Amino acid sequence: MFEIPCIIFAGGKSSRMGEDKTLLPFGGYSTLCEFQYKRLKQIFNRVYIVTKEPSKFPFEANFLEESYSVFAPTAGFVTLFGQLSDEAFFVLSVDTPFIDFAIIEQIFLEYKKTNQTTLAKLHNKIEPLCGIYTRSLEQEFVKMLQNNEHKLSKMLQMQHISFVTFKEEKKFFNLNYQDDYIKAREMNLTHLDEKDRPKMVDVSSKDATTRVAIASGKIQMSQEAYDNIVNEQNKKGPVLQTAVIAAIMGVKQTSTLIPMCHPLNLSGINCDVEELPELPGFKLIVTTKLTGQTGVEMEALTGVSVGLLTIYDMVKAIDKGMVLHEIQLEKKSGGKNGDYQR
Repeated sequence: MFEIPCIIFAGGKSSRMGEDKTLLPFGGYSTLCEFQYKRLKQIFNRVYIVTKEPSKFPFEANFLEESYSVFAPTAGFVTLFGQLSDEAFFVLSVDTPFIDFAIIEQIFLEYKKTNQTTLAKLHNKIEPLCGIYTRSLEQEFVKMLQNNEHKLSKMLQMQHISFVTFKEEKKFFNLNYQDDYIKAREMNLTHLDEKDRPKMVDVSSKDATTRVAIASGKIQMSQEAYDNIVNEQNKKGPVLQTAVIAAIMGVKQTSTLIPMCHPLNLSGINCDVEELPELPGFKLIVTTKLTGQTGVEMEALTGVSVGLLTIYDMVKAIDKGMVLHEIQLEKKSGGKNGDYQR
């Protein structure tokens, strides 16, 4: 989980939506805001909601109450800088419900390199309410609020900002209009029935096609732990060989671990290990394949995760500070959504 706090910008009644979008039901919750709050609580240790009216929300949460008359993100930024003492914050608009862990992690990894404000870009367009802001911009926001200037893009162009560029437009889908809200519910509710109860998607009508997925991940460790593995000195046995076996087993157990994943008749599983002496550490690459009606991305990602965890388990007596990171889908092919290449 991320240590920096996550701030949800809740806003209020939208002229384009015609009502308060934060209070619309979404994803099995009574409000969109609660949906965002509950899912982000699984990623961040602390989540706050910036709003002018905490009392309008029918659920318990950590609220940062705005006291400014203006309806603009600048008021929210001044509020969060004033009420919290942290040096950095992850900021997300309430109406972008598909920003997921993978996107947040990439932004966070870039931020760790620079320790400066780091924002998402969709193609070449800045997403000012999806990213990490640092306290170095506090006075800029105060000045903007005092001068009644509220165009974030103008201010950001004059600052030292890092960007992470993304291409997945669906992840940045924004609920601006009623049609957007209807479409977003359709996008989100594939695993819920008409009564918002969990269900597994029926794939029986899909065509069977050849589907391949490749996922990878890294584990970083101390030099002592790395040497122990490559020199095969571990008392528990051959670490890398065991990790490969674990990755394959993890692939086959995906449907028992991930609730909405289908049991699959896989036709191929492969796990490769790369030594990364400069890290030091290792990279696992898992390839999964089948001819069927649903994809194998989750199987590849689960295999990578289990394989890396196995390495951690076998070497934790030497180094408990090992870090698993960059667990990601590298490539997929097959299915109606087409191919993907990172």
